[in-house]
Amino acid sequence: MGYKLAILPGLMLKAAILAGDQALAELKATFTAPGVSASVAQTFRRFGADEWDGLRQRFQAGERATSPDAPAGAQA
Repeated sequence: MGYKLAILPGLMLKAAILAGDQALAELKATFTAPGVSASVAQTFRRFGADEWDGLRQRFQAGERATSPDAPAGAQA
């Protein structure tokens, strides 16, 4: 591409729509929700919950998003 940084929101949006369509098709066909590969805490951590919890604690601004004993770093 010739660039050191490429922002590809269309690529991510297309992948998210495809994943959503596949999950809904499975639900429609089986009447069962597709399996989940990560816990809620792991999903929150994937999007920076630990950093936000650190800031929240630093400024005493509410409860933690994840419990301190939940495993960290699950990657999808």
